[in-house]
Amino acid sequence: MMSLQPVWEVAVGAVVLVVAMVIHGAGMYLVLLRAAHHGRRGGAAARGPERQLFFGALIIMMLGTHIFEMLVWAAVFTGIGAIANVRDSFYLAAVTYTTLGYEDIKLPPEWRLLAPLCAMTGVFAFGWTTGVMVRILSRHFAPTVAPGSLPPVRPGA
Repeated sequence: MMSLQPVWEVAVGAVVLVVAMVIHGAGMYLVLLRAAHHGRRGGAAARGPERQLFFGALIIMMLGTHIFEMLVWAAVFTGIGAIANVRDSFYLAAVTYTTLGYEDIKLPPEWRLLAPLCAMTGVFAFGWTTGVMVRILSRHFAPTVAPGSLPPVRPGA
C-alpha cells in the first residue's frame, strides 16, 4: 500500500505557503499604505536624509515581514518534530526561504518535501517585495531632473 506521507508533506507545506503569502500581503499592504501616506503629506518631495530615512523605515518593515514568515516556517519545523530546537529551525527556514541552500542542517527524510515549498515561499515573497519596492521608488523617489538636462553618457567613460 502506498504511503500518504508525501501527500501529507505537500499539503502541510502548501498550507504554510498560503499562510505566509497572506502574511506577506498584509505586510506589503502596510508598506504601501505608509508610502502613500508619506506621499500625501508631501513626503515624496523631501530631499536628502529625510527621504533616505523614510525609505530605510520601509525596508525595515519589509525585512520584518520576511523574518516573520521565516519564523512561521521555523515554528512548523519545530512543531512537527522535524527539527529539535527553535534556533536550528529558524536557521533552516532562513537558509531555505532565501534559497541559500546550505546543507549543514537538513529536514529528516519523512519531511524533506517541505524544503522546496519553503523555498517557493521565499521566491514568491521576494518577487512581491521587489514589485513593491519598484512601485515605491518609481512614485516617491523618481528623479527630479528634467529630461534632457543631463549630459549624454559616453561609451567607455
